[in-house]
Amino acid sequence: MIAKSHWRKGYGLKTFYTFTEYAFITLDIMRVRIETDLANEPWRRLMHAVGLTEFEEQKRVTYGEKSMGYSWLVDAATWQVIREDMQKRGKWPL
Repeated sequence: MIAKSHWRKGYGLKTFYTFTEYAFITLDIMRVRIETDLANEPWRRLMHAVGLTEFEEQKRVTYGEKSMGYSWLVDAATWQVIREDMQKRGKWPL
């Protein structure tokens, strides 16, 4: 959790990249699924900033009591393309 006073400083983006890189490279995971509540617009904007807009789906989520949310499913090959695009644009924080 990042305190609201520290939002919009790039910490969330860097944390997301770090965890995702760890999942794909260190743990050798083939796919990552990210989910959030329908009301979590700040997270949704973060996913769009990452480059996952086209992977966003409104669907049943696997946590909590609310059955619907936003979900993103990304495989390792897609993540590599996203990483390379961010690097070319000078947006890669790692």
